[in-house]
Amino acid sequence: MTPTAAIADPGLEMAHAGPRRPSAITLFRLGIFIVCLGALAHTSADPDLWGHLRFGRDIVAAHHLTRVDPYSFTSDRPWINHEWLAEVLMFGAYRAMGSAGLVLMKLALVLGVLLLAMGLLRDVPDVMTRDRLTALLALGMLTRTFSFRPQVFSLFLFALLLTLLVAAERGRRRALVAIPLVMAVWVNLHGGWLVGLGVLGAWLAFGILAPGATPRQRVALATTAVAAVAATLLNPYGLDLWRFLYATVGLARTDIADWQPMYAMPAPVLGLWLLVAGVGVAIAIRVGRACPARHAVVAALLAVLSFRVNRLDAFFAIAVVMLLAPLLALARPGSSRQPSRRVGRLSAASFVALVVATLLPGSYLLARNAAAIDIPAGFPEPEAARFVLATHLHGRMITWFGWGEYAIWHFAPDIRVSIDGRRETVYTDATIEANWRFAMNADRQALEYADRVSADYVWMPNVAPATAALGSRGWTRIFAGPVSSIFARSPAGSYLSPPPPGPPRAYPGP
Repeated sequence: MTPTAAIADPGLEMAHAGPRRPSAITLFRLGIFIVCLGALAHTSADPDLWGHLRFGRDIVAAHHLTRVDPYSFTSDRPWINHEWLAEVLMFGAYRAMGSAGLVLMKLALVLGVLLLAMGLLRDVPDVMTRDRLTALLALGMLTRTFSFRPQVFSLFLFALLLTLLVAAERGRRRALVAIPLVMAVWVNLHGGWLVGLGVLGAWLAFGILAPGATPRQRVALATTAVAAVAATLLNPYGLDLWRFLYATVGLARTDIADWQPMYAMPAPVLGLWLLVAGVGVAIAIRVGRACPARHAVVAALLAVLSFRVNRLDAFFAIAVVMLLAPLLALARPGSSRQPSRRVGRLSAASFVALVVATLLPGSYLLARNAAAIDIPAGFPEPEAARFVLATHLHGRMITWFGWGEYAIWHFAPDIRVSIDGRRETVYTDATIEANWRFAMNADRQALEYADRVSADYVWMPNVAPATAALGSRGWTRIFAGPVSSIFARSPAGSYLSPPPPGPPRAYPGP
């Protein structure tokens, strides 16, 4: 049972006259709702979050985008910032309310997906079934919403796109008018618009080729397709964005965990995918021929793609719940909505006990998780950043891939980095590979990369092979922490000792 159903179906009635109190089941569902909301509020900092906020701040301050990257000394291609609008919105939330603003924005988008799904599930007659399906969707999105990334915008817009397509299928043709508007916004938020455009194309193709479609319907669908494609050109880069995505987006990106096949993922991630897939197959079997071909094809297409690229698993979950699950209303023609359950009026003591057992813990969890963003393990110790700031280092720093945007947020413009999570948007494949080989190989040829790019500093995890080899290459370790080390080429003067540990760590750090 999911908490959202407690809002959609609160009509659990009292059996006796007298002062009305919420029923035990209503309170339980409301408590579960708040607990789940608190769990969804938990947010860990993604390695790119520092960069998203920094770049958003720059855009707001300058009122324009830049094609020249000011943060890296090895960037070797014009900057295509295809997530610029998401970064502006994220920075706006952060500037208004700090970390809590980011958490609340993430929650609003996730709840938006759930509410859109509940709108399509309302015809499913059994309340408990609707609860379970909404829970399935929440679980299916779980791994993509632990952190707040522009992809969360894509999840909401994908759910909105499916809502509009189903509305048009049910005869509300005006819904088609909104689709190009959705694509025009989406193309400036996140690259997930490619998934939306592919699903839209498949859906409209079925409508255009349907034997019973009228010429007027075919024209309307074809016009929508053309307008949606044209809307994706409404971005600061025009056709250059298409060219960039064509050259860089593909299924073979083996160095990124999110792009690994599903069978290579940890058991919990694979298990959730199998759960969603199993429910989808069960629904399709139960519905049988009542399942429209376009619904089945879209779900099957996303099943295959998400199995090949695991970061698409949330799109697959949305498609199963929003396109297949509502068809359960057709599985048993003539069935009616389950009658509301009746329970006896709660005593005052029982009422208080339920409030204490569900609402109070859930409220505490929500308040705690919404207040801050965690910095997870794997990031450098805060003393390293404090050391860089205290010693006023400036120049070129070779950085670990996952720490690049952390360094940009804290050290720019004094320090320029060698690599960061923007990857293909500012770096060619050759530059990405050279940085990776430097960090992961201790051989002479790989370490000469620091000389070729005239680096002043190197900041690496202690476990990286390069860290153990740099001393023999004329580099001096100027900071040594439990997680990372900083090297200088030719340190001048004396450096401060590492600052003492500071207060408990929270985003943005150090």
